[in-house]
Amino acid sequence: MRTLVALAVPAAAFVSNGFQPLAHQVARANANAANVHMVAEVRALKGKALISGGTEPAVNFPTPKAVTKTEMTPEEIIFSLAQGNKRYAEGKGVASASGKNMVNFLAEDPLNPTPVKAVVVSCARLTAPIEDIFDVEPAEITSLRVSGGVIQENDAVMGSAEFVLEEFEAPTMIVMGNEGNDVIATAVARAMKKAGRTVEADMPHLELLEGADGKKASGLLEALEGPAEDALDQAPNSSFEELCAIASKLNVWNSIEKLLSTSRPIVERVRDGRLQIHGAYLSASGKLQMLGVHPTQDELIETLPSGEVFRTAGDVAVPADEALAALYAGNQRYVAGMSGQLDAYDENLLKEITDGGQKPFAIVLGCADSRCPVELMFDGRPGDIFVLRNAGNTLVSEKGSTLGSAEYAVGPLDSKLIVVSGHTKCGAVTATVQTVLAGGDTASVGGSIGKVLDDIVDA
Repeated sequence: MRTLVALAVPAAAFVSNGFQPLAHQVARANANAANVHMVAEVRALKGKALISGGTEPAVNFPTPKAVTKTEMTPEEIIFSLAQGNKRYAEGKGVASASGKNMVNFLAEDPLNPTPVKAVVVSCARLTAPIEDIFDVEPAEITSLRVSGGVIQENDAVMGSAEFVLEEFEAPTMIVMGNEGNDVIATAVARAMKKAGRTVEADMPHLELLEGADGKKASGLLEALEGPAEDALDQAPNSSFEELCAIASKLNVWNSIEKLLSTSRPIVERVRDGRLQIHGAYLSASGKLQMLGVHPTQDELIETLPSGEVFRTAGDVAVPADEALAALYAGNQRYVAGMSGQLDAYDENLLKEITDGGQKPFAIVLGCADSRCPVELMFDGRPGDIFVLRNAGNTLVSEKGSTLGSAEYAVGPLDSKLIVVSGHTKCGAVTATVQTVLAGGDTASVGGSIGKVLDDIVDA
């Protein structure tokens, strides 16, 4: 017997093409079944426009061409970008001085798209446009910019990189650090302060980023702790400026390592030769030092990442509507006989939640005599759901441990959704109904069972 749970689901949770993308990735699983869609199917309109309130296309647009892949090899692209930077550093750049009408030129022609040569990840604080640094025309490079040039597992930068590589088929990717990076400098100053060294640089914002107690740093600084402390370990007697340069390069390698150890789509591209990832370091003079591929790239790509997203205590809380959608989709997979899409026995998952703690996206109160495990009913993995079970799925007593457990999940674990799940043929409910119909008193029931029935009798 399978259990279908009736939940009101927001339209935003619509499962499209058998795949359910949620912003917090709580249930990235195939739900390819006819009864999985949560709202009415939307007619697919490719290149067509509808008059408001109408049903037939009003305008037929030309079908855009697929993105054209560049015919240059990765080696040729890296060489051309290095030559472009040389022109830029010497003040001889030609791409931006093409004399074209830039307004029209920057409007991408969908019928003749520009092949993308490279995806470049750099710091958002960098003032020079990336296209100028490499002396290329607009659209030849797709630029991803984030403070510090930091890439972390499953963050927006990694997701954006996966998207643009899939969309534009760029054969190269460059992760670029730069001299004078104030985010890196702040992380280095913090590492020096921690090691007992005096920081001569003026850092009025350091205390703000560290927090009032001097211990709770911003997430960005925490992500840069490793490169900053490693730089201090490698060159303990170096000056502040030298340490910043070392830390910036180490951050480049750290970011590339994150890509090659956690992103399955990117590793697959590197493995089969469709992508090369290079590090680079931009000096204050504008000259770019190409660092090449990661020194241990072969070892990093030897193991293919699972591609699964594991939620641990360090993750952000999932909004209630997304958590509800995830439970609904999981139950639909279970009902359709397609549960198990999320591997509950992945060794990486078990290690992550053991070391990193759990961050359940929902709390589910179920009945103790239900034969179906809650995790199975919602096709969840260990740590996804905070499960509470008692006879009759009640939550009445103010002093009860069930209520206290729910408060713990809402408080320290920051779960945003509570679902109370009843079921057919519930023994506790049946016993209560029979007692009431017989004119009996639940207090006369022996042991503590009567108190359980008391919680149900009003219903």
